[in-house]
Amino acid sequence: MLSNAAHRAGRKDLDERATAQLLKLSDGSPVYHLFTGKYYLNLGQYDAALTEFKAAAAANPKLPFVHFNLGFTYMKKQDYANARDEFMKDAAVEPDLALDYDGLGDVYWLMQDDKNAEKSYRMALRRDPRLVNSHLGLARIYQHQEKFVPALAEIEAAGKIDPERTDIHYMRGQVLLRLGRKTAAKKELEAAARSDSQRSTGPEKHVETVPSPELVQDSQ
Repeated sequence: MLSNAAHRAGRKDLDERATAQLLKLSDGSPVYHLFTGKYYLNLGQYDAALTEFKAAAAANPKLPFVHFNLGFTYMKKQDYANARDEFMKDAAVEPDLALDYDGLGDVYWLMQDDKNAEKSYRMALRRDPRLVNSHLGLARIYQHQEKFVPALAEIEAAGKIDPERTDIHYMRGQVLLRLGRKTAAKKELEAAARSDSQRSTGPEKHVETVPSPELVQDSQ
């Protein structure tokens, strides 16, 4: 947990020290493999992450969140069929985990299956209405289908949750442009450009993170 928190805070030195201690204390348990895999996943070392997650799943196929992390890793490797299957396996273990359905929505979108993507995002939002990614996933689907009014509604829902996100401004600008609202669209696209500029020149480097439901949600 310390390694993950340090990674999210951009504290590379503390992340490396905590991970070194984790590796030193290895007990070979499924949970150990899960968190070691998470370390590699955070680093973008997907093959190493897969090795650890597979070891955890082999030792305990019903370990909560291990199949979620397998699904996320497969998605990063663009192996969408295996990603779909792993998210489904985790949903069978943790049926109320919204992130499983959010992940399925992303996978189906990448597989160009709008129907199942929409269904999955809706299932995610029923479990957690504050999932920005699911709202934006629905917006992408409706935008692709040229249903710009419902697309804008989903973008607005996402904006209420996280108003500073650059992609929200950008998507809102694109949809407003298609709705003929050029002045409002220009303002949103300019806001997106400013946000990108501030991120690239700001003092803090942006650290990419991956979802970590195993750190914040108790399994029953």
